[in-house]
Amino acid sequence: MRIMRKKAIRVFKLAEKADKLGANALIGMNFNYVNFTGNIIGVVINATAVVVQPVSYMASNKLK
Repeated sequence: MRIMRKKAIRVFKLAEKADKLGANALIGMNFNYVNFTGNIIGVVINATAVVVQPVSYMASNKLK
């Protein structure tokens, strides 16, 4: 249960960082778990922050 909580916290923090960079979505999210000594486990998450726009918006801008 602790791992799931840590994972959720890390995803939330990653989303906050992406938002500060102007992104509105995360894609290609990858989770890795690192086993340190004893009962200590680290959660490493990486993803690509992107700006997603509706296709209709993109198509109308290409016509201008």
